[in-house]
Amino acid sequence: MKRKLFMSVTLLTVLGMGLYLVLAPSAGAAGGKVADHSLFDGTGGETGVRCRTTNGQAFNIYATVRAINGPATMRVLFRDGSQVDYPIGQDQSFSLEEAAGTTGGVDTAIRVKQASGVLVGWVSASRAPGTKSLVLCSTLTT
Repeated sequence: MKRKLFMSVTLLTVLGMGLYLVLAPSAGAAGGKVADHSLFDGTGGETGVRCRTTNGQAFNIYATVRAINGPATMRVLFRDGSQVDYPIGQDQSFSLEEAAGTTGGVDTAIRVKQASGVLVGWVSASRAPGTKSLVLCSTLTT
């Protein structure tokens, strides 16, 4: 009798742990980091970087780019389709810092891309002070 009870409890414990591992939410499931970055090289076919919050909280984004082999335009694109262009002269660099993630559907994901010419650079995102934001950045090829 005791053996059957022990085996039943053991089986239920293993099944419960398995279900927990499969179904429980975790930071890995939501994805994201306290800070992340990506590099891009327009001379090699990369066109920019996309950074986003994975849990809908505010974050800071930083970008630094340089125009290569002629003038170029850096474009910052928002989820709602709005955009801001920054013209950059040949062999000149440009950087910006921006708060994001405070308006759902607008700035929870931001793309920094070359709109014309060729750019190289990096974009990073980090948790805004006082939040528990998680972020992810990835290099774009289109």
